[in-house]
Amino acid sequence: MLSKAIHPEIDCSLVKLGMIKNIEARDAVVSITSVLPFLEIPLEDTSVDVVLLYDILHRGYFPEAETREQILNEAHRVLKPQGFILVYPTHLKKYGMTFNRIIGEIQDLGFNLEREFYKRLIHDDNVVKGHIFNFRKGKV
Repeated sequence: MLSKAIHPEIDCSLVKLGMIKNIEARDAVVSITSVLPFLEIPLEDTSVDVVLLYDILHRGYFPEAETREQILNEAHRVLKPQGFILVYPTHLKKYGMTFNRIIGEIQDLGFNLEREFYKRLIHDDNVVKGHIFNFRKGKV
């Protein structure tokens, strides 16, 4: 059962997460925590069920692969065994990246791609369709 999720807060549109600190999930309450900075997430090891990386892993915010690697390593550290990250990669073409490259970076750091969704969601205050990737924590 899901009990704790985090999302790195990076742009103004994510401030809306502040409006949903607790949401109902079946019979449990899910705590959503926005974190900034997220190169050193102030949470204990293996304490989080889900990490949401929406509009985060691209060269616009993090031009160096090493920085994206630090973010993913922190996500791996705080995730419980069998925890997962949801990734909504955006602006890839604009910054010379591809889905395959970002997926490869994530898999190289101990995450297993379980599922890809193509869904409607809100991004920059607009309803858009986009790819969302669900990765499960594996062993490094």
